[in-house]
Amino acid sequence: MHPPWYGKRHPRAAAASFVHEGAPCTDPLVAPVLERHGQVEGSKATRDLVRDFADMLCHRRGERLEAWAGQAEASPVSELRGLSKGLRKDWAAVTAGLTVSYSSGAVEGHVNF
Repeated sequence: MHPPWYGKRHPRAAAASFVHEGAPCTDPLVAPVLERHGQVEGSKATRDLVRDFADMLCHRRGERLEAWAGQAEASPVSELRGLSKGLRKDWAAVTAGLTVSYSSGAVEGHVNF
């Protein structure tokens, strides 16, 4: 017996097709959605903001965060406005996380006796 999602497009894969510029989408379930995407008001701006944020995460470009947050707050998409508002609650930590190359991840969760 197959799981309920068997044969359906996984949301992460659909999101990847949306985020990665030039990534061809041949999936018959997602391709029509992406084609209509260009006809939805604000969708290009939303896609660009998502791509810019992904670029900041992957390439540690925290110096772009202020400009990105301003654009997100002006976005018609409430989720992007909420994300920006949430990031501002701990702005210094977010900026450091997008800028500094070292991490305490290796020791996180370890208890010294």
